[in-house]
Amino acid sequence: MFPFLFFWRYLFTFFKPSNSGQKTPHYSAVHSAKLSALFNFQSLITVLLLLICTCAYLRAIVPRLIDRNKQGIPGVFWKCARIGERLSLKRRRQMNESGSDRVGVDAGGRLDAVEWQITQRLPHRFWTANNDVYITRKTQLAAQLGRCKKMLDTKCDTNAMSHSVKLDVQTSSVQVTDDVISLFDGDITEARQRTVSAVHVLVFKHLHLLIWTSRSTLQRCLQHTSRTCSTSTHSQRRGPHVAVVGSGPSGLYVCARLLQRLPHCRIDVFDKAQAPYGLIFYGVAPDHVDMKKSMHNFERMFSDNRGRIELFCNVDVSKDIAYGELCANYDAVVLAYGANRARRMDIQNENATNCLSGSAFVSWYNGAQLHGPAPLLDCEDVVIVGNGNVAIDCARLLLSSDERLAGTDITENALRALRQSRVRRVRVLGRRGPQNCSFTIKELRELLGLPGLHAHCVIPTEMTVRLEAELAQMERPRQRLLKLMLDNVNSNHREADNQIDGKRMLQLHFHRRPHVVQLDSGGRVRALSVQNVLDGSVEDFPCGLLIYAIGFEHVHLPGVPTREDGKLDMSDWCRVVTDETKAMVYATGWCSHEARGLIADSQQQAYAVADQLADDWSSSERQIGVVGEAGGDEPDRMPTTKTEQLLHERGVPFISWEDWRYIDQCERRMGAILGKSREKITDPIGLYSMSESAQNSSGTSDKLTVFGGCEGPEACYVKLVSSDGHEFVIHKEHALISKTIRAMLSGPGQYAENETNEVHFREIPSHVLQKVCHYFAYKARYTNSATEIPEFYVAPEVALELLMAANFLDC
Repeated sequence: MFPFLFFWRYLFTFFKPSNSGQKTPHYSAVHSAKLSALFNFQSLITVLLLLICTCAYLRAIVPRLIDRNKQGIPGVFWKCARIGERLSLKRRRQMNESGSDRVGVDAGGRLDAVEWQITQRLPHRFWTANNDVYITRKTQLAAQLGRCKKMLDTKCDTNAMSHSVKLDVQTSSVQVTDDVISLFDGDITEARQRTVSAVHVLVFKHLHLLIWTSRSTLQRCLQHTSRTCSTSTHSQRRGPHVAVVGSGPSGLYVCARLLQRLPHCRIDVFDKAQAPYGLIFYGVAPDHVDMKKSMHNFERMFSDNRGRIELFCNVDVSKDIAYGELCANYDAVVLAYGANRARRMDIQNENATNCLSGSAFVSWYNGAQLHGPAPLLDCEDVVIVGNGNVAIDCARLLLSSDERLAGTDITENALRALRQSRVRRVRVLGRRGPQNCSFTIKELRELLGLPGLHAHCVIPTEMTVRLEAELAQMERPRQRLLKLMLDNVNSNHREADNQIDGKRMLQLHFHRRPHVVQLDSGGRVRALSVQNVLDGSVEDFPCGLLIYAIGFEHVHLPGVPTREDGKLDMSDWCRVVTDETKAMVYATGWCSHEARGLIADSQQQAYAVADQLADDWSSSERQIGVVGEAGGDEPDRMPTTKTEQLLHERGVPFISWEDWRYIDQCERRMGAILGKSREKITDPIGLYSMSESAQNSSGTSDKLTVFGGCEGPEACYVKLVSSDGHEFVIHKEHALISKTIRAMLSGPGQYAENETNEVHFREIPSHVLQKVCHYFAYKARYTNSATEIPEFYVAPEVALELLMAANFLDC
């Protein structure tokens, strides 16, 4: 403040008018004397102090403006700013020496605590060193006092160092790459790189608070701190053991956030399915490749955090391991198993043949396990009940050409059925009006844009006029969607049926409620009777395939607290009511609310739940553990190895992350042979890897062999039989079996098989079999009527040569 007063005093003296009321020329002697007075020694000190204060103030507000260049003439401003910061810390130094608990200051010397919300995520390796703290927005250390104190509690015994703990603080810029798990993986790494301020905090004793010290001083302080902190037995905060039930987007987004927020946490992910990723893997349509790219981020999360996160697929939390066991053996349990049962129509004859739910149809073409027969596509008319994205996906897959789906990850069985499909007309029925549709404009635009498709929305003329009048009052997303439907309106669908000219046809009907399913003499669906909600009239829509996609229902785990309406018993928006002596239980995703929303919505909620769990754990007494001189052990909780041993003892053929990586590689290799991204292994036998935990192979064909949970000698080998009776048996060392080989090579005229799992390879092209042989490892046994060679290991190329030598191939 004083430098400003001196400066303005001399400026006022210099520009003050003379007594005569007229300004004296600048070159006059009077002004020359005043100019000399301005630049005397006292004034020079004043100007320097003013420059120092100004630079220090600017560095506190816009540090990049001052720190961009520390050499040459611009470096003078940086040096002035540093001098001002040291002068402003004189009072602070005295407060710390007197025992004040204010142990940190910011680069500008201000003590006001500023709070802000961190909107960008840092890499999962949060601390690159034990003395680094990242600040993501402002470089004010005062706002990080809580985190500095937390670091003190973690790194050393603050009770033994009370009233003598000091901090040595330095700031620098660090280049990091954000580890944001986005919905799409189209962004490049350079786009996620940014510069953050790293605050280096060194804790030491019997030294004053300094802002600038030499490198040698910092090293001596760090060594002194390490010796001081390692000689005492103290309490240390440990990370929680978390069980996540469900490996879909909600569960894995929770894992990603917890790995960032709690660097010492350990996570076990359980899933009933035989593959991770949930709806991304088994629910997203094959032609939506961009939606599946988020799996790459989850793969990177598992690979980069080995030892911190484990995967247990094919584990049913209710049969294989109980919900109560999870609560008793883990610090926290996150329920993210979704809504896994399709809502039924509750009408007459709903269980007719070829009447199935939308989730069953999606599971069929995505390669998931079916709990019923596959759909029959030998009919021309299909009716789909529902106005959501699932209904639109089913209609698009039925009306797409096989060329459009050939390169996707759709299963070969589904692709072959769609190639032979006789479906010509698809009608999508909605129980509500066009202004209440649940599908998105992206889904509808993609469906209407299919080549060779005649599509229109059946809306009466009077309703069309009313909707056009209400269009301007709707929100923009709803307005765009309704406008697209109104641009494809045909009020008379009977007349439109006669104008398709051999093209495939799509009709969207509204205000239709399912009434009765009509059957033919064989018990198969023949038509669907629907009731018009507006006038009550009943109309019959012929169909040989009926799909209903009207939402999902919750099927909660046994033992999970539920209310009378069947929903989870929640104490608030994310916590599940549970015993306080057991684990903290949270819920996210569709299991916590109605089955609605997109993957992006699940991501936002999962992050919020993970943040709540991290905050609850930080304030919980469970995180305190006794650590001795050598680091000690954590409290006796259920580690990953114990979980694995428990599942082994119960005979559960679970699939770990390593097993899934091998299965994933096999699917991609089979897809490369077939000219697609992957060929999913639909056979649950072939999905298991031959690990030591699931292998009990004796190598003989007369004894049952346990192979990944399947009994039978055919699970371990493929028998090649020549026309003259010679046999060549190839045993797999891995998971792929004869059924999988047949799925890889399936196609008209490519193979022949019988009921004994014997495959004749004469008609298989040699270049196809050569690709197959180069992908897997074998051990072989060759027999004929006279001799039998014991089993021996063979390389892929040797196996191919043996096949050719035995005249199995014409090449």
